[in-house]
Amino acid sequence: KTSTIMGCMLTKTEPKIMKQSLYEQLGDEAVNDVVELFYDKVLEEPKLKPFFSQTEMSILKHHQKRFLCHVMGGPQPYEGRNMYIAHAGARANGLKEEHFNLVAECLVATLEDCKVPQAQIDEVVALVLSVKNYVLGIKEIFDARMVDM
Repeated sequence: KTSTIMGCMLTKTEPKIMKQSLYEQLGDEAVNDVVELFYDKVLEEPKLKPFFSQTEMSILKHHQKRFLCHVMGGPQPYEGRNMYIAHAGARANGLKEEHFNLVAECLVATLEDCKVPQAQIDEVVALVLSVKNYVLGIKEIFDARMVDM
């Protein structure tokens, strides 16, 4: 619809419905539950367990929760290391695509167990795939704060 006010033609538009972030759709408690169950599944995988033998799991879970909340549009900032640097030790210990895929399978199984709808699972999988090359060391992330100009 259009109207004229003070000689100016105005077009009335329908209000835009803001799409909720994935974080808002799932909620903070669900993210916490997913991370806990996810690492239970990861540590049950014989091919993955060795990568975590020297890892303080409570710290890793905390970072994972912050990272997931951040990439899913939550209010918490992620202040941890970038994915390339964070996985350097795992790559030195033989991390390969096969391991990345097993981790992704654990995540999908966890989301399914937590009754997350398929549309949201697809969004999480897309987020995971977006960092795959960094985790595997195929592509390096340069953090401007870490590079002297």
